[in-house]
Amino acid sequence: MDHTASDASSPYPVKDFRFRVVILCLCVCCFIASLDTIILSSTLPAIAASLQATTTDAYWCSASFLFAQSVVQLIYAVVARALNRRTCMLAALGFFGFASILCATARNIQWLIAARTIQGVGTGGTNALVQLILTDIAPLAERPKYTGLVTLFSALGLVIGGLCGAAIVQHTTWPLVFWINLPICVPTMVGFAWCLDAPPRQSSVWTAIKKTDWGGGIIVTGSLAGILFALNSGNAVYPWTSGRILSPLICGGVGLLGFVAYERFVAKENAILPGRLFSNVTAVSAYIMALLHSIILWTATYYFFLYLTFCSHSYLSAAILMLPATLTFPPSAAIAGHIIGRTLKYQLANIIGFAFLVGGLSGLANLNEFSSVGLQIGLLFIVGTGFGIPFISKVFMAQTAVAEDDQYMATAIVSTVTSVGECFGVAISSTTFQNRWDALLEKELKQTVLSVVIKGSDAERSTVLFGTLDKETASFYRHIAMQSFQTVWIVMGSLAGVALILSLFIRDPKTKEATPTESSVEAIILDKEKA
Repeated sequence: MDHTASDASSPYPVKDFRFRVVILCLCVCCFIASLDTIILSSTLPAIAASLQATTTDAYWCSASFLFAQSVVQLIYAVVARALNRRTCMLAALGFFGFASILCATARNIQWLIAARTIQGVGTGGTNALVQLILTDIAPLAERPKYTGLVTLFSALGLVIGGLCGAAIVQHTTWPLVFWINLPICVPTMVGFAWCLDAPPRQSSVWTAIKKTDWGGGIIVTGSLAGILFALNSGNAVYPWTSGRILSPLICGGVGLLGFVAYERFVAKENAILPGRLFSNVTAVSAYIMALLHSIILWTATYYFFLYLTFCSHSYLSAAILMLPATLTFPPSAAIAGHIIGRTLKYQLANIIGFAFLVGGLSGLANLNEFSSVGLQIGLLFIVGTGFGIPFISKVFMAQTAVAEDDQYMATAIVSTVTSVGECFGVAISSTTFQNRWDALLEKELKQTVLSVVIKGSDAERSTVLFGTLDKETASFYRHIAMQSFQTVWIVMGSLAGVALILSLFIRDPKTKEATPTESSVEAIILDKEKA
């Protein structure tokens, strides 16, 4: 891209062919990240059987990916600021492509878990850098439009990932799940190498490295690693009361407190997360709402798919029935992004979006194994729209709520908490589901004797056993599964309600006078006043 814009005062590149290639490559990064996140859920049983994996090993195939993806994002942001975005993006895609080869050629489950961890490191980098690069190349008022575009590709990855994974399981072998990444990854690397220019440096690389808050980066990464390990392992690998869960959880919490103190008293002006990033209600609300949105999104994506399998749908049939949500998500996000970019207002979008979510999740809480397909589809339309409308505004909110020089790290925070929300969603929803299941099972065991006892920790994989159970036992477990799903939806609906309340307290940027946060907003406002 040519950074010599038609307007010499503009820091943004002209929108030439190379600019469009970069936008396309960013879209592909979002597509492949969401594809790889969702595709394993439908292929994991086949992979586990092929590699003779235990339940715990199979769990870590997914958990290690989410864990690594969440932990590395702030580190990528720190390194990208010290070096440049292009180098970091190529490194992230390189990690991802290399790990895909390792995954496809895995000969045992330990090999696959290690490869998935490396793949998570690559995906975490692309997730963080997509929004950071958009911050570099597009004015603030235009970012919702481009964010809407990359969201379309992200949602497309969810759609194709679910269908593709189910089809691969039924018609071919599981390594294809990972081989298909390479024809997508390699051209994207070429596109970035050719078209994404590094902006001119204000100082030497060595000076930038010396001024970087490496200590803070190490502390916050280690603390997040401890907390996310505990969240990923709790109830799935070890009991929540186990020292192996409590120790990293407590140490991670103490580490975050130490990080706050380190940033304030040691790093000071070089802090990667200075206190001013959290100095107003709108910025803090943006971070919290991004976290809540991610928790609810990934819980709904996984647990509604699981609900459909408990309703006796095949993996492919369940993936097709999920389409109403995944197909309404991108257009609602794109339309909301266009309106936000034109009006510079996001409060109403958040209120409407989270109101849709509260209503849709409340409806899901009333579903059971006998609910009609029409009702399921109707509720998915509502939920998908609710996810899409506020999706773009979280980044825009954070950027307009801070000074222009701080928009980079505000964007990194939103990206990080979004990935952390995936892990939180897994922890909260699985614990809720399993605890409700165990409580219902314990109550039943006091009254009768079951031919097969399936505990909550095995519930999510129990659908494969239903064909071997007698009709009465299968009906009982299907019924307690429905009640467990209802509890999950109630919890998620409550979190959506919290986000809805937060949206009442955020403030739109001023439109009658120039705001101090971004020169592009000021220019748009002045143009409107002249007109």
